Amino acid sequence: MDQRFVAAVGQAIGLPTWSVPAKHLRPIVGSEGTLEFGADAIAYLSSARDESRTWRYSDIDSMASSGPFQLTITTLEKPFNFQLKQPITEARYNQLWLQIEKKNGRIQ
Repeated sequence: MDQRFVAAVGQAIGLPTWSVPAKHLRPIVGSEGTLEFGADAIAYLSSARDESRTWRYSDIDSMASSGPFQLTITTLEKPFNFQLKQPITEARYNQLWLQIEKKNGRIQ
């Protein structure tokens, strides 16, 4: 039986393959932090209380972007919308999307 992992506390994911400063957009007040992308997980690290998260790729339902400065990560917990402080290229987005889809067994 697969044990799903939801970490409400951001944890270091080892050496990230890519990181970007980001703002977690929320209805009232967002938080500033950094999104770190590793070989098997994504971490949002923030100094704001209760804002940091870590997600294994296998626990991410989907990832979407409506432009180079926007990224939505949909998890078991909820969708997380981020405003990126640096643009994500289409090639990098496609690479991350492919990693997540492979870890979820949706593509080979």
